[in-house]
Amino acid sequence: MSYISKIIEKKRQHKICVNDNVLTIEQAYLYKNKIDELEENLMKSINKNKTNDVRFYIYKYLIIMLIGSLLGSFWESFYHLICTGVLETRHGVIYGPFKPLYGYGAMLLAFSLRNIKKWYNIFTYGAILGGGFEYLISLFQEEVLGTQSWDYSSYPTNIDGRTTVIYCIAWGILSLLLMLVIYPFSHRWATKIYRKGSGIFTKIVILSMLVLTFFTYTVMIRQTFRSLGYKPLTVIGKFYDLVYPDEKLAKIFPNMNLDF
Repeated sequence: MSYISKIIEKKRQHKICVNDNVLTIEQAYLYKNKIDELEENLMKSINKNKTNDVRFYIYKYLIIMLIGSLLGSFWESFYHLICTGVLETRHGVIYGPFKPLYGYGAMLLAFSLRNIKKWYNIFTYGAILGGGFEYLISLFQEEVLGTQSWDYSSYPTNIDGRTTVIYCIAWGILSLLLMLVIYPFSHRWATKIYRKGSGIFTKIVILSMLVLTFFTYTVMIRQTFRSLGYKPLTVIGKFYDLVYPDEKLAKIFPNMNLDF
């Protein structure tokens, strides 16, 4: 109970002394009501800011996912060109230049490393988290979807064929690039969208990436069930079987194998 409330409870008194000022009971009530009103307005303002902050962080991490997906797709194609001399698109979705795996990894690393300041700590934790993320995604894809997009069994220092120590080091280097360059850039980009309420093009691109990712994963799930001999139960399943047979998916994702 506040000091003013305790004073007001003394109904028998006609005058009240607060900070050497004499108040009547009515004035004390008005004083208390004014404080309650200010407190209520303050809480509303705080709750509003919390909501806006959540929206801002959603913008920032989705932008990080977008950049990671685009750069990952470019890097995979470039790396394949260097190794084989053949230019081949290495997208992770059926339509669009996105590699969602890199986008998810970028979001995970950015969120996990956001409070780390020392560059060597960013490198070390990034290498561990990136390698662990790659390992778990490979395990999930094989156990749940029944597919395999990479196999490093023939690589030196490989870990169950799902990642390698060398690639973990690469994840550490990418973490430095992410936190020292991409993260600040994404923060500024999200700030502009948040303050001006603009960024319609960015929002459309991000939404398109999320929809295409979801669409691609549902097609892959249907491919898994089709390989197991399950007939489609819905119109969507029949559409997937007709438009996206195994032969077409093999051309879109040439490095993906069914694990059967």
